[in-house]
Amino acid sequence: MSECQVCKRRKAYNSCLSKEWFEPADMRYCSAQIIWVIRNISTLRDGFWPVDHRETGYAGSTNKPNGHRAPFEKAAIVAATAERRLTECGVDGLILEYIISLDYGDRVELENRLAHYLKTTIEDIDTRFNYAMGYCCGYRERPYPYTRFISFTKHRRNNRRRN
Repeated sequence: MSECQVCKRRKAYNSCLSKEWFEPADMRYCSAQIIWVIRNISTLRDGFWPVDHRETGYAGSTNKPNGHRAPFEKAAIVAATAERRLTECGVDGLILEYIISLDYGDRVELENRLAHYLKTTIEDIDTRFNYAMGYCCGYRERPYPYTRFISFTKHRRNNRRRN
């Protein structure tokens, strides 16, 4: 059974945080998977699923058909889904992609540089990063645009603060 079964049941997305590779069947677009997809977007866009880092070197085949889809289709679908969601976020999606792609351990430094270049505060960059990540996460597509997602999220947060 796959390690992402807990994630599939939507009980605890934290089980994915320690994983370095995901199978195509595991994709549920939790935050750890979104980070993984953004880091491997060029390989996925080319139609190849990134190789597991624990590769054994065995190149044999089980001679089983992989279903009714072309071998490159799942990788292309995952890349297109992530790119569409990031594009829908606009500049916030670019902030998300920049911080994840240039992950060299110091997110605060990256946010500080972005705040300097965009002439805004670090808190604003962090908020925009979190909004974009929230919009990109989730198995189903959002039936509303990113701006409406932000207003829903702000309204929900304000209601929680009042209670």
